[in-house]
Amino acid sequence: MMVVRAVERAKPAVRPEDLLEALPSGVLAVGQDGVVQYANPRAVELLGGPTRVFPGARSESLLVGAQHLQRAAQTGERQIFSRGSPGDEVRLGWQVVLSRSGMMVVTFQDVTVVERLKAERDKLLQLATLADILPSVLHEIRNPVAAVISTLEVMLEDMKPGPVQDDLHAILMEVRRVALVVQGVGHIRGNIRSNRNHPVDQAVRETCAVLARQAAGKGMDLRLDIRDLPLLPLDPAAVRAITFNLLTNAIHGCRPGDIIRVAVRLEGPVFVLEVADTGRGMSPEVLARCRTMFFTTRSNGSGIGLTLVQELAKSAGGTLDITSSVGSGTTVTLRVPPEAAARIQE
Repeated sequence: MMVVRAVERAKPAVRPEDLLEALPSGVLAVGQDGVVQYANPRAVELLGGPTRVFPGARSESLLVGAQHLQRAAQTGERQIFSRGSPGDEVRLGWQVVLSRSGMMVVTFQDVTVVERLKAERDKLLQLATLADILPSVLHEIRNPVAAVISTLEVMLEDMKPGPVQDDLHAILMEVRRVALVVQGVGHIRGNIRSNRNHPVDQAVRETCAVLARQAAGKGMDLRLDIRDLPLLPLDPAAVRAITFNLLTNAIHGCRPGDIIRVAVRLEGPVFVLEVADTGRGMSPEVLARCRTMFFTTRSNGSGIGLTLVQELAKSAGGTLDITSSVGSGTTVTLRVPPEAAARIQE
């Protein structure tokens, strides 16, 4: 009788490298001299790919310098590191611990979404506070600004040409720009429709005249193609707010020598306002998010302008089309059909 002996196969030992390679977090091992000794696959991915992360690379070329890492190891505080261009930025949350051998072990995760949500939460809280006090604040600002504008206009009518008149005219343009900002903020919850007919082509001209000085001061060529239109059932204040936001965005997106065109026309019965520029343009990622509330690529931007215009267009049953590509400029086209904005006076 044959006896079969079962041979128990030895289980392979678990290697630390296998565990590190399976982690969803990035891990770097950095010597006291700032030279990277090890990077797991997630670290390679988060820090820009294998051409930038390899044994022998210096930590300052990937994350921060050795002294910064040493201070972070002493405090144990979690810190944020950003890489990438504005609008396509990746934010990494990282910490450092010291191994027994003195090696600095850096662990980090992609916290871009979390940080973005926190920023949007803070802005929403600010906006909620602003919404409570906005009516009274606008009232306190709007009336004095209107009085200053009227006074300056009267003074300019009676003043002879010269340096003082030029200075007063410059002041008037700036005060008018402030009035447009106030008007734009006031239409956060506004409507482009109106029960009365208004000269909205003139509203666009007035807004462009106010911002023309800013565009010229930055070396940009502002060109207008504003047709004479019949009176339309659109709120001129809302049209000014839309024009101000679109033209301001175009100015911020252009360089000296670029051209900005503002066009107003009727396509059949449809009101069309178009702002096109030859500026920097937007990447597909930025273009996809540019209408999102609070999204901005400018450090001092609010991220409200395009959202405001989008909501005004939507409330009137209209559309807001945006085309853009990097290096080829941006074109923003607002269309408001008559069936949504009441009838157009012939």
